[in-house]
Amino acid sequence: ERFRFRKAKQKTTNSKMAMARGIRGIAASTFNCSALCTQQASSALPQLAWYSAAGSTQPNSIQDQNPHSCSAPLPIPIMRSTPHTLACPSYPASLHISRGFAAEAGSSGSGNGGDQEGGPPKEVHMSLQEALTKLVDTAVLMVEQGDAPGAVSVLREGITTFQPKFPDSPELSELYSQVALLSLMQGDVETASHHAKVAHDITFKAFGPGSLLVGHRSLRLGVVYFAQGRINEAASLLHTARETLQARNDPAQFEATLYMDFTLLAGTKHAGQVAQLEETILSSFKQMASIFGPESLVTSLALAQHDRLVHAPLAVPEPDPLLCETLLRQHAKLLEEVAPEGEDLAIVRYKLGTFYYVQDMLHDAESLVRRAGEALRQSYPDDSDLMVMCKHRLGMICAAGADHRAATKLLQISRDKYQGGGGSGAGLAKEGDGGVGVS
Repeated sequence: ERFRFRKAKQKTTNSKMAMARGIRGIAASTFNCSALCTQQASSALPQLAWYSAAGSTQPNSIQDQNPHSCSAPLPIPIMRSTPHTLACPSYPASLHISRGFAAEAGSSGSGNGGDQEGGPPKEVHMSLQEALTKLVDTAVLMVEQGDAPGAVSVLREGITTFQPKFPDSPELSELYSQVALLSLMQGDVETASHHAKVAHDITFKAFGPGSLLVGHRSLRLGVVYFAQGRINEAASLLHTARETLQARNDPAQFEATLYMDFTLLAGTKHAGQVAQLEETILSSFKQMASIFGPESLVTSLALAQHDRLVHAPLAVPEPDPLLCETLLRQHAKLLEEVAPEGEDLAIVRYKLGTFYYVQDMLHDAESLVRRAGEALRQSYPDDSDLMVMCKHRLGMICAAGADHRAATKLLQISRDKYQGGGGSGAGLAKEGDGGVGVS
């Protein structure tokens, strides 16, 4: 797990993860607001919508969702094990790889397949681990340059190259594991599942049960299965991983414990069940964020998976408002641990504010939406869709509170931006007209 402490691109990962869900107005699809509000909420930000506003089928359960619809191909750096990098993943035809270190290996790891220009070809000797390290470094460089799909291709090329000569070598399990992680972050859970399973099986065959490395592989495979919605299989693997990691006092035990609680959270039907799990979830997450870093890869992935759990109840035909509120508040607490004034937290606050607006809790709604707007203003101009949405919601809150002057001023912004246009903006402008009339 050499990449465990690497930072994810927080603004790219978590913020766009949450925004890809869309500021779709919880009032609409979740809390049975008016048809007018439904039109506004499902289509106000089409470029950020989690699902298509026209003719889409909302997922009814965690298993029905695309677990990583929130994630685009992301530049997620993994741990660089040596300072060397290759210009390309290919090795010279005269390269000789052995399981042990060759005496002739020296420091010239990559070689160029030849001596001086016109001279005879030169054989290059290195260990399998050296070759794999350089291959991974090439993938790291590509990921850091924003080409995660290319990095996956390089790693898979390495598997294709070395697997026939070193079948089931435990060294190769690292390539499989890293392909699994990068594929998972890009939303390709099927590829992630296959490679995580192979990495686990190779390692288990080489070292047997109880090995610390097997514990890590079980954890990674359990996380992938959880992302697939294979909850029972995930729970079994995560339980095994937690026992192994706790026995060795490995810090990854907190990640295993967190995902164990996630498997329980996935089956909750009532707000009380969510509340019972909250203390252990927050405790494990705090430990993870403290040990691995608030912007680390594993921390970001955990937030993405919790975000998926939060939004599953929002997509059912008749959601439980209290359950949805409790889950959103729990997600906000997790986000406060990593970025107290970050964009992701601002979006969750906006959603909570919309919920309170629908429940006629206008004071709480105004406070949350204002805080959301203040945080988003740090990254977005006033005429951006996100900022206009916040001002629009504040205007509707003022309209509900009979503050005609403030409502007219705020709602005029969204009316000016969207009035006369077709499609998504028309619904927002129409709701603004209604809000001014109500106030």
